[in-house]
Amino acid sequence: MGAALFVDNLSKEYRLGQQNARRWLGNAMLSAKQNPETLIKALDGVSFGVEQGEVLGIMGRNGAGKSTLLKLLSRITAPSSGQIKQKGRMASLLEVGTGFHPDLTGRENVFLNGAILGMRKAEVRQRLDEIVDFAGVSAFLDTPVKRYSSGMYVRLAFAVAAHLDPEILIIDEVLAVGDAEFQKKCVDKMKSASAGQGKTILFVSHNLAFVQALCPRAILLEKGQLKADGPTADVIQHYIQGGQSAQSSLTRKGTLQAELHSRQMYNEHGQPAALIQQGQPCSFVLEYHAKQSLEQVGVALGFNDMGGQRILSVWSEFQQQRFSFKPGMNTIRITLPAMKLMPANYTLISYLTSNGLVVEEVEDVQQLLVVAPALKEGFAAPSLNQGVFNDEATILLETPNT
Repeated sequence: MGAALFVDNLSKEYRLGQQNARRWLGNAMLSAKQNPETLIKALDGVSFGVEQGEVLGIMGRNGAGKSTLLKLLSRITAPSSGQIKQKGRMASLLEVGTGFHPDLTGRENVFLNGAILGMRKAEVRQRLDEIVDFAGVSAFLDTPVKRYSSGMYVRLAFAVAAHLDPEILIIDEVLAVGDAEFQKKCVDKMKSASAGQGKTILFVSHNLAFVQALCPRAILLEKGQLKADGPTADVIQHYIQGGQSAQSSLTRKGTLQAELHSRQMYNEHGQPAALIQQGQPCSFVLEYHAKQSLEQVGVALGFNDMGGQRILSVWSEFQQQRFSFKPGMNTIRITLPAMKLMPANYTLISYLTSNGLVVEEVEDVQQLLVVAPALKEGFAAPSLNQGVFNDEATILLETPNT
């Protein structure tokens, strides 16, 4: 279809520290070369292209440069160097209420945003009912948006951005504000907008399950630089593995008579992986270095959601198993015949006990992303907050005797 957006060697510098008038006047004649320590590069030579109708995921940890990139793309601020070429109108949803005037009503803000996008009032009026129905704010349409809750704000803001026909739609973490039902509506809308209407979407989220489900391709930013660009699964693998704590930096509790030395996850094909498909087998290999012989050893893995809530526990005590460790390396392999967790991001916690005492407890051992399986057209995908997945249940239609 051709490129809808092209970013070439884009950089953005910011000056650190408070700039008051006296300080500015005193340094007005000094160049950046004379004061290099006062500048920081939020973006450094980033280049990529996005095809028309493509959905691109943008990932990176806090401070990686994601927000700076989106502000440059949205023309909120200007780059220090490089250029941006776009084809078509662009709408941005970077934070709650982007582009809204707080003293205007919801209805007035819809028309204001349409005017900003270059649309005629008649065009906006044709889409008004659809926008209001999607956002679910019909009762508050003539109320100033400064009185809206954050959820109402983001619902209306997304509805406006998605329905006023921009060719390029940029969406930041704001979907995290909405409830699960609204998030699903947004994801479905973005899928139909890209596949059916040919809109180009740039989607930024720390929810890797969302990125995996929505974006065939992703880019990864680290310290203002582009570190990976390719299929989303590969970029997520890079992202997770790059964020694993070094063994020396793991936080450990217990007697520490044995310590976790290495850990690795394996997918259904026996390959090292950070992504596990729901319903597929997987395994976790933990290597412990014991400083002495240990008896009656119990090993456990805990799976926590991103809020720290324990979702799943695997413990040798549950299997009525205990082990003996010899001094030196001891390898434990934990195999799950099927991954039962819902698609989401998880953090692994490890425990090691001996004779009932905690030898070692390690939090944030590793990150894990569970992704949804391929579905037949028309069937609902599993999602978070639906409990634990079970594909062993039998569901039958029993017709009463007549």
